Amino acid sequence: MKTFVLQNKIYASEVLRDICLNMGTSFSPFLSQYLQISKPLIKFMYSTKVRKYCTDSMRVSILACKTDDEMKFVIDFMLSEVLSKVCHNARTCLLKELRSDLKTLMRTFEAIKSPKVVSQELVISLYETLKLVVVSIDDFKKKVKDILKPGEEFDENDAGDLENNIEELNEINRRKIFQSLIYIKIFIYRCNGNKRKCF
Repeated sequence: MKTFVLQNKIYASEVLRDICLNMGTSFSPFLSQYLQISKPLIKFMYSTKVRKYCTDSMRVSILACKTDDEMKFVIDFMLSEVLSKVCHNARTCLLKELRSDLKTLMRTFEAIKSPKVVSQELVISLYETLKLVVVSIDDFKKKVKDILKPGEEFDENDAGDLENNIEELNEINRRKIFQSLIYIKIFIYRCNGNKRKCF
């Protein structure tokens, strides 16, 4: 992809995100059009910035919603794609991007005023995603431990990479715990609200 085209796409995705955020509920009439633009770019392969801004479009759109119905539309339209991206980054151990994704999810659910806007199917998907993150991070930790086996030598660059990886893992774990608490909150709400056994 040509550099100027990529730069324009990065700029456009950032500006749209910021416009939505700054306009607040005044942006509500334009949410559908905005999300139709941003959703296909959540997994845009040529730029982490485009992926970041378009993933964050879910959060800023929630903030722009006036009603629970609008929030439900945003979640129904966007969450599955965002969770799919989280799963990909967990499987491939893209730690920085995984950390960013979990932060976006955390801030999105903080902005949701009513758990009822999240369908039972998406609650299950959220649970499966968090479970995959746990498994993937545990696997990566085992690889880190293998690197630290006695007798193995590594230079300063290796040590720096290892320190960065450990820092990323610690931050991911913190955000994973927060996501788990959100999941429990939604799960309890849906079970109590529906007066029936969930799952």
